[in-house]
Parts: sequence; C-alpha cells; structure tokens
Amino acid sequence: MHARTLAASLSLALGSTLAHAATAPVEDVLLVQLLDNPSFEEALPETAEGELAQVPWWRSTQGEEQLLERELEDGTKETWLWVRGGVSAEQPLAAYTPTAGGIIITAEVAGAGRLVVVDGAGREHVERFVVPAGDQATLTIGPPRELEAFAEGVRPRLLVKLAGAEDETAYFGSVRADVPLPSPSVAELRAEVIALLEQVISLWAERGLDREGPRSTGFASYRWDVVTGERLMTMHGRPHPLFHLVADALEAEERADWRELYDAYLRDWLELCFDPDSGLPRRWLPLEDEPFYPRSVEMAGPLGDLVDTMERGRQPFVSLAQARALKIAELVKARGTLPDGNVAAGYSSEDGTPRLDYIPLRRLGLPAELVRLGALVEDPSYTALARDALATMEFTHSWPGTWERIDPGWDDRYGHYGNHAVKMWKAAPGERTFERFALDGWDFFAPLWEDSLRLGGFIAADQVRCWDILVRIVELDEEQRPLVTERLRAAVRSHFKGEQYETGAWGDVTFYRFDPKTNLEIGDLPGLPFNLLLGLALLYGEDLGHSDEELRALFASVLRSSVEHYRRDYGYLVSRTQSAGANPSGGSIRLGVALAEMLRGLSGAK
Repeated sequence: MHARTLAASLSLALGSTLAHAATAPVEDVLLVQLLDNPSFEEALPETAEGELAQVPWWRSTQGEEQLLERELEDGTKETWLWVRGGVSAEQPLAAYTPTAGGIIITAEVAGAGRLVVVDGAGREHVERFVVPAGDQATLTIGPPRELEAFAEGVRPRLLVKLAGAEDETAYFGSVRADVPLPSPSVAELRAEVIALLEQVISLWAERGLDREGPRSTGFASYRWDVVTGERLMTMHGRPHPLFHLVADALEAEERADWRELYDAYLRDWLELCFDPDSGLPRRWLPLEDEPFYPRSVEMAGPLGDLVDTMERGRQPFVSLAQARALKIAELVKARGTLPDGNVAAGYSSEDGTPRLDYIPLRRLGLPAELVRLGALVEDPSYTALARDALATMEFTHSWPGTWERIDPGWDDRYGHYGNHAVKMWKAAPGERTFERFALDGWDFFAPLWEDSLRLGGFIAADQVRCWDILVRIVELDEEQRPLVTERLRAAVRSHFKGEQYETGAWGDVTFYRFDPKTNLEIGDLPGLPFNLLLGLALLYGEDLGHSDEELRALFASVLRSSVEHYRRDYGYLVSRTQSAGANPSGGSIRLGVALAEMLRGLSGAK
C-alpha cells in the first residue's frame, strides 16, 4: 500500500457541507493508493483447461481475455486492459467520508472510452476520452469536491468503472486512486483510544456490575438497551470479556480505577466461581448470591483464564490461580483422558464427570491450556497428554476448502485448531508435533487464501483470528515472514474494501466479490466492525506489510466512522441499523477489545 503524506494539511470536512467545513478541525492526512492491481500486472491464477482466469482484484466481464501486452519503443512490454461496449471492468473503492472529497483518480488511457466514478449515494461522474490511434494520455478525475456530480458531497463506498464507447475500444494501462485518510500521530491516536476506552469501561462499571442482592460483587452481570438504557437481562457471575479487555488495557496504561475494577473481579471470581471442596468451576447468581452448578463446563475457558492470571504475575491472585489450575489439570489427567487418546472438553461442575457432547472443534482447547500450565509449573506430563491428543486428532484430520469458499475451513477450523497448536508450540518450542501441525494448516490454506482475497471469494470477517495466528507464527519461525507479510497485506486491503457499506460505515460482515453480504444466514453481527478494528490493532508494530503510519490511518478511519454510525446514548449497536425492538449492549465490549489491543500497540506493550 504505497502512501505519502500531503505537504499541506487538509480539513477533515472535505466533501462535507460548507457549514461543517467551517468548524471542522484540521488534521494531516495520508494519501493511500487503494485500487488493487492498478497496472493489471499481478499474476493470473491457475485455472483448469478451458476456464478463463479472472483479473485479480477487478470484476471484469471476460477476465484474462481483456488483457493484452503492449510493446514500448525500448522493447519492454506493459500489460493493458481493454474494454468496449458490453465488456467492462470495475473495482470498489473504500474511503473515509470526511476526507473522500479529496480523492484523486489517475489513469493511463488510449482509444475511446469512459472512466466512471459512482459514490455510495448513486451519484455518478463520467469522464469521457478520445485518444488518437498510437497515442496514450493521462486522465485525472478529482478531487470529487470540485465535480458537479458531487456538489452535495461524496459518500463512500465508491465504485470505479472502466468502459469503452459502444462501438470503439478503450485501453487502460493503469488506474490508481490516491485516497486521503486521517493521519493522527501516535500520541493523538493514543489519546483518542484512551478516551473511548474510558467511556466503554465506565459505562460498564456504572450499568453492568453486580450491585444487587445481599452481596455486591465485581462481576459484569447485566445487559441493557443501548438506546433506552433499560436493563434487558441478568447474567451469571463468571469470566466476562470486560475484564479481559481491562487486563489488556492495564498492560499499556496503569489506571487506579481500572486496576480496582479488575482486582475486584479477580478476587470474586477466584473465591466464588470455584467449588471450595472440589475446586471445580461453577457460576454465581448475582441476585440470590448463591452458587450455580451448570450441567457442563467447557474447561478450556476457566483453565486458560487461570493460566493468564499466573502469567500476569500479580499477587495475591497468582498463588490461588495456580492452585485452582492444578486441581483442574489433575482432574483431566485422572478422568478426562479418553480411551481413544482424545481429551474430554467439558465436565460436570458438580462431580467432575467428563461430558462427551462437545463438537470436535473444541477438542484441542483444553490440551493447549494444559501445555501452557505445564510450562509454568515445569510438569512435562501435561505436554505429553496434549501430544497424544493431537496425534489422535491428526489420524483422521484433513483441511477442507477451495479459494471461493475457503471458510469455514480457514476461519473456524484453522482459526481454532491453528490457534491451539501455536499456543502449544510457543509453550513447548522443542515439541515438533505442535509446530508441524500449525504449519501444515498454514501450508494448505496459504495458496487458497491468496486467490480468495484477490479474486473475490467468500471472506468471513472473523478470518482475523487467523491474522493473530500468523503474527505468532512469525514470532516463532522468522522464515515464515515473507509469505505471511504478502498474505496479510492483501487481507487488510480486501477487508477494508469489502466490509464497507454504501453508507460509508464498515461492518462486521462476510463479503463476496468485494461487496458486503448481509443476507447470508451465517451468524454475522453486521454492525460495529470489531474484527477489522481488532485485526488492524493486532498488526500494529509487527512490520507485516504495512507501516505503522498506514495502520493508524486505516484504524482511525474505521474507528471514527464506527463511532459516528453505531454509537448511541448507552453504548454501541451490534446490528447494522437500530432495531425497533431491543438493542443489546454487547457492541461496547466488542469495540473495547479492539481499543485495548490498539492501546497496547501504540504503547509498545505487545
């Protein structure tokens, strides 16, 4: 993603109303070239005999047949794309609404044709050209704020179309779009992130904590409507994402109020959410202030939280967390190792009976946490148990998927199995079994992912969990960096392009052919783009295809758009639009998790 900073500052109000422009703050912007494969030179995908290859990143009518080589006077060759009546090519273009009025689109053209720009509101600018035979010319469109079609402003998401005249052919040697994005400094974005984190955490501290019944606790026990503030439901006291994000935030910003909130939770969780006799995890009823014993507990969750507490090293919690963790580990060794070598994922919270009704996707979670625990307490038996469980799974395992439908093999299977394998690899770096399995999945999906991203396959927003896996793989095996960098660079561009709606907002949504698809029955939460924000934060400071300046610009664009579109009086929407019924408060937590990760990156705390 080539970028350069504008010599002069541009107002954040570019492309907005004049009234807004008069009062908007002035901020530096970063010009980012956001049309992919701008010179049509990216290698074509391999295809079956007789099948036309698609032009990477472009939706073209006739694919590779529209490409031709043009020889220059010095003997070198360039790739050009041709269009004519009925044969065209197009590519969506993401932008940030307040600065979209400053976009500049440049094309090298020949022949007779049209370069068309359409914004999210359906406004269209058409630039016609006629270039004498044998010549070529440079065509420039923009900035949109100076074009009559966009006199009322330009609204992303845009579409760039290449079209010929009805009976003549047009040729395009390159098409690029320099898009201005907000460019906050590290200090500026850090202050912005902290301010939003303060809002999220204080809102949950005020409205979500257990303050009823005989005993107040540190649990997050209530959900409410983000529009009305009305309480919607009461939840059991147990681990909650609020405290995971607070723990991450504290690594970068030590705050007395955040620390008090987190410590109060840890004290109550370690005391009340484990049976005092058996040590088994249980839940807490916040209104009655009584324990609740669920029929089954998936043990990877509580064990992982206990190991996290041990790793963070804060007393007096570490000692108690270790005692709780060893109780669970000994139960698994004694009763959870099954005859076929697998490890039971769930257990009765009353008597520790293994439960066998968990889906196979859960089978490596508990072994991974046992390896982490074993590394901390120097007990190799836990590693041996996990090695046997993985060997059992590998015996019948295969990775599924095609480039067009790479999920759920990539986002779910590798997203879970790969995550567990990398955890085990990191905790036991000398154990080749874990390394081999993590890299085997990556080797399988890497070529499929390349084509899925650049050819417009079905892409799930939660593929970001695989970004995290790849970051950790590079930490463990530096030889993987070049390929990981190449793929993550394409992934960021594909998600930034494909997850933006015609309103200018981004959403946590699956996309296909680079367009968001909200009509798929696959469990998306198409509101606040948690995954994209988290993914950009995970990559910050990792030198995996993007400069930190670029990542700040992308993150700021998505973050500010999300605040504008999804924030309500009492939190953030998880749906794309406000519901006439309930609007539950989970969106604030999703935003907070991404904010905490970005704060860690901006603070050098990773």
